Amino acid sequence: MSYPFSEFNTHRMYSNFGVNSMKVVHTPNYAVVGKNPTDTFETKDKVSFTGKTKRNVLFATGGALAIGSVAFLLNRRMTLEKAQKIFQKTFMNNDITLEDTSKIIAEFKKISNLDDTTDYIKALFDSAKKHYGLNHLDIDLSIEYLDVGKFGAMDAGNTLHVSRTAKRKKIVEIIFHEFRHAKQNDIMANKDLDRYVKGILSRGTTDEVLEESVLYKTLMEKLAGKNGLSEEKLKEHVLVYLKDRMLLSSRAKFESMGFGSGNLPKIENLDEYTEKLFNAHSNYSDGNIFAYFFNFLEKDAREAASGICAVFRNLGKL
Repeated sequence: MSYPFSEFNTHRMYSNFGVNSMKVVHTPNYAVVGKNPTDTFETKDKVSFTGKTKRNVLFATGGALAIGSVAFLLNRRMTLEKAQKIFQKTFMNNDITLEDTSKIIAEFKKISNLDDTTDYIKALFDSAKKHYGLNHLDIDLSIEYLDVGKFGAMDAGNTLHVSRTAKRKKIVEIIFHEFRHAKQNDIMANKDLDRYVKGILSRGTTDEVLEESVLYKTLMEKLAGKNGLSEEKLKEHVLVYLKDRMLLSSRAKFESMGFGSGNLPKIENLDEYTEKLFNAHSNYSDGNIFAYFFNFLEKDAREAASGICAVFRNLGKL
């Protein structure tokens, strides 16, 4: 894209966008944060489960457990065939056979027999990532001592935080719930990366926010009076430039984490499903707890996690 100022056509002044500084690492880093339940939960992204975020995570998790309980009642006579259908739907792969199902169940049983909670979380993390077909994504795991009622979440830096103090059934739920979100994101990025990134930027990158940035103010001051543009026109050009550069930077960020480079799911009506993802993505809001809870992205992730929870509850019958 061409801009009315030569300064807009070079990255020399704006290296802080980080377009050329992305690294590609797809081997997950595992970290155990804290030594006891009183340690402070803090990460490089300053993620904390308080206030609105805490309420949303608790509400979503509680809803998922409720759905999981219904799934448990419906699957009291869990069979290999039922488990196969759950795996096909959850992992979005209609090619999963009964033989594959038996192998996954054997894997789940082995994980369930792990005594150490850290080993249990690591094994579930690796299992979910593999079966969702997301080994190409750069996702890290942080195992933490969180307060009671705080279960975990995926942060903006693509690190999955999981509470070591949560009950095992909740650990299963949060891991398979969050990896379903990662799968949703990968599908959208695969289909149309620009549309996916623009959906993210539109939620927090308003003109008002950009106008408060140091770079916006620097550019407005440096370019004032150039090319005979009025202040209003200059403002318009600077905002367009910043949005384009943010899009470019964000594209590079998501590509560096592997989003969009995996294979698309083997399911029927993939285009219809993907459009539902995009629509929910563009309307996503965690400001309204009911809109958040009933958003298709969240409903889809809860249903996926509840299916796996039902299988884990019935491992003794399989």
